[in-house]
Amino acid sequence: MRIELLFFASARDLSGATEAIVELPDGADIAALVRQVVSQYADLASVAASARFARNEEFVSQDTPLQDGDQVAWLPPMSGG
Repeated sequence: MRIELLFFASARDLSGATEAIVELPDGADIAALVRQVVSQYADLASVAASARFARNEEFVSQDTPLQDGDQVAWLPPMSGG
């Protein structure tokens, strides 16, 4: 299945991309997506554990199953002041 992945904030900086198309096997979940993406963009490992994810604009946990055509946003922790 094809997933559209959007990178924000430090995830965008670390990956060097704003988005990516990720191919995953049927039945994959967010955790599988994270593993696949970290294998391609190793620098993202530093923000993977603390990141939040939104599937089709709704926050989800990493055990949430994905479906072909889903859009997932990778949202690393934010800091500000």
